[in-house]
Amino acid sequence: MTNIFLLHGFNVRDGGKKTIGRLSEVLPSARLVSYGFLGLIGVRFFNDNLAKMLASLATPDCVLIGHSNAASIIYEALQLEQCPKIKRIVLIRPALDSNVDFGSKVERVDVFHHEGDKPVFLSQFLPCHSWGDMGTEGYDGPNDFVFNHNSEEIFGIPDHSAFAGAGFAHFSGYLKRLLTETEPVL
Repeated sequence: MTNIFLLHGFNVRDGGKKTIGRLSEVLPSARLVSYGFLGLIGVRFFNDNLAKMLASLATPDCVLIGHSNAASIIYEALQLEQCPKIKRIVLIRPALDSNVDFGSKVERVDVFHHEGDKPVFLSQFLPCHSWGDMGTEGYDGPNDFVFNHNSEEIFGIPDHSAFAGAGFAHFSGYLKRLLTETEPVL
């Protein structure tokens, strides 16, 4: 059985239970990795430590699913020597630059983006920060193992956490099918 780890965004006070944690309903073996509420200042000071924690927690050939700031944490973890080879990464409305190079420690990355995602759009303007516009634009970097999924076409709701709210049924069904596919779902 493949280990699945769920990572929430930076601005949650319930440990991600009402956002990324909802995916446990459809992925019962998934483990929620809660790192608490950080706020904007906390992200700057603690994302690197969280990346180290994730790299040591991740198991070979696991699946990492992250929302918003979790994309930055996952990306930083991939850069660390102790990070094992990851089978798959799913990024939901990622706050990360759209042209990053994920490197050789991951087999496949799926990016869920939505042009109307205001928090991610605004995050790209923070100076000296790893956040970017991948959550609004999708991925446009050098890796051919990254696949974009336009959330607007899947469930049409621009809210940053719509995948866990009004769009949950559509998103979770799509995600379950996606995780069993070896080729991209288009």
